Amino acid sequence: MRGLFFLCTLIFSLKHVATLASVPQDEYNREREIIMSRLSNFIEQTLAQSAPDTPGGIEDDAMASAIAHFEELLLRPLPVNRATRGELEELLVLSGFQIESILNYRENNGNILSAAELSLVHGFDEQIVDVIAPFLTFGDYGDQGALIPKFGSLGEFFRVCDSQLYLKSSRNLHYDPMFSPITKEEFEQKPNSRYLGTPYYMQLRFKSNLGPNIGAGFTLENDIGERFMPEGGPMVDFFSFHIELKNIGKLKKIIIGDYSVRAGQGLTVWNSFSLGGIGEPSALYKKGSIFLPSTSAQEGKSFRGAAASFSFGKLDLNAMASINRLDARIDGDKYTSIVEGGIHNTVSSVECRNSMRESIGGVNLSYMFKRIKVGITAVAYGYDKSNGRGVKDYNRYQMYDGVWGNCSFDYYAVLGNVRLFGEMALDFGGSGALLAGIILPLGPKVESALLLRSYSKSYIAPHASAYSTLSTVSNQMGVVADLKYTPLKGTGIIYYGEYVYYPWVRYNIDHTSYMVKNSLKWEWEREMWSGYLSLAHTYYSHNALHKCYVRSKLSFKLSEKARAAIHGAFVSTVGSGYEIGTDWKMKFFDGILALSPGIVLFNCKDWNNRLYIYEKDMPYTYGSRMLYGRGLSMYLLMEGNIGRYIGVYIKNGTRCYFNDKGPQSELKLAMKIRF
Repeated sequence: MRGLFFLCTLIFSLKHVATLASVPQDEYNREREIIMSRLSNFIEQTLAQSAPDTPGGIEDDAMASAIAHFEELLLRPLPVNRATRGELEELLVLSGFQIESILNYRENNGNILSAAELSLVHGFDEQIVDVIAPFLTFGDYGDQGALIPKFGSLGEFFRVCDSQLYLKSSRNLHYDPMFSPITKEEFEQKPNSRYLGTPYYMQLRFKSNLGPNIGAGFTLENDIGERFMPEGGPMVDFFSFHIELKNIGKLKKIIIGDYSVRAGQGLTVWNSFSLGGIGEPSALYKKGSIFLPSTSAQEGKSFRGAAASFSFGKLDLNAMASINRLDARIDGDKYTSIVEGGIHNTVSSVECRNSMRESIGGVNLSYMFKRIKVGITAVAYGYDKSNGRGVKDYNRYQMYDGVWGNCSFDYYAVLGNVRLFGEMALDFGGSGALLAGIILPLGPKVESALLLRSYSKSYIAPHASAYSTLSTVSNQMGVVADLKYTPLKGTGIIYYGEYVYYPWVRYNIDHTSYMVKNSLKWEWEREMWSGYLSLAHTYYSHNALHKCYVRSKLSFKLSEKARAAIHGAFVSTVGSGYEIGTDWKMKFFDGILALSPGIVLFNCKDWNNRLYIYEKDMPYTYGSRMLYGRGLSMYLLMEGNIGRYIGVYIKNGTRCYFNDKGPQSELKLAMKIRF
């Protein structure tokens, strides 16, 4: 850990610590905070809506990746008048209809000269433009300039080279028996009864961009209980890196190192976060750049090797190759299971670490007609160990050995105001998966979407991430309907309905089954207050269980330096559970210091009635907390800013239960430096 902070101090000294510390908090910081706060709230709601029925399915890494993506866009806004359809899709917050509206407006009326003019384009209003305008530039722009920007001094170099260093550490303050003393004899008898390493979580992320066309970064991480700098082993448990080059002739992008892939609608390969339009039914359509560099600290979720995108007019060619190590339980030359989570803090988990190699190769071709985009994706992969998994009814049709793969055809078409999209895929065994959707405006204030899917019980695609209610893209047929009505500015009523049928058995469910879900949400946003009220009902046929949710949140702007929110939820299955709480944020000393306290009272005695809530957390972290039992959950987050470039974060979270179970407490520290 001393080495990490030494590196932090060394880099920071290049930017003159004393000078930076004396820079007062200014309008730039305030505007940037407002922008990222809006985006954080939007990403939180979008991820919550797109997660499985249990909100705990939201992953911290998705929130982190999304926030990092938008922070980079904030530094290098997209020229809206030069952007292609694909580049507009990379913004991720524009619906397909809004993208087509921008392209049509430019074709018929010329350049969009200001944010005010964009708000007049069909499909936009002032509220939407307020969110996306910071990520766009207007006017007429020429070419993107040289690959490497010119600079004549160290000061000019730092102006064109934007870098960010992020350090984070945490530890549990309550007693953990996995760190308690143990004799050598006891440990030899029960080697997995204690953690091998330190009680600290440690993470370091570094990312740098030299102008708009060159980027690089790396991530180091050690989880709680993992060994730090062990003798004869790696310095840290997890390490990732990437180098990215853009716009070199026909080469649009090349990434060397760790990266994520987004292909089609996710039936073949997709291992990145996905966001839809701003609170619109168009969120059912997955879009974005096919390759993104990975700064993820979540192990086993990215590819490692090289990926490149070429553009030949209307034809795009994308190719990838990856050789990565996976955690698996090995028996001889066979693997019996693949271990997820990336935790290596016990003897058995260390034995699984990087024990199996996976090789992957893939190619994607896409062609853009005037109103139709079509694509073909093919990917093949294989392990260096053969399959030794035990065969059960629920996984009988999800087994493969040797080289396996998938191929697919995807499309996106614009017919007037209607958008059609979909993907059809086959695996190497001949099993198929089909997904088709339509986004249809029903008037100036109503937009609707319909998504159909049919995934064979034997369709195998371990790297797929298409719309699914299961952990795999298989064994289901379903329909999703989404409708949004905007009666007044800043007000929306959203209906979401889904029916899904499972034609084969599932884990712990030994017969066919189905699920029906309906939800209605009313959301509003005003200058001084905003909020939502959501009602949802889900029925599970396998256990005849009805689950009803009521969720609500009301946020107030008390002043320029104080905000508050009240939230509550009620869930009913066989029994019932509830939570009610409040969150605050107060700024002091012209925004140099901010305090964010929160407290929640919860009563969720039954496991089926557990609830999940969001709370303020460290940068790049989604603070999703599970409430189970009966008690109080409290936190206090302190954020300090030193000038424009340094942020310091301290958080304590404590949970007290109204029974014999002792309190649980965690302390987190983080520092973010931009230079």
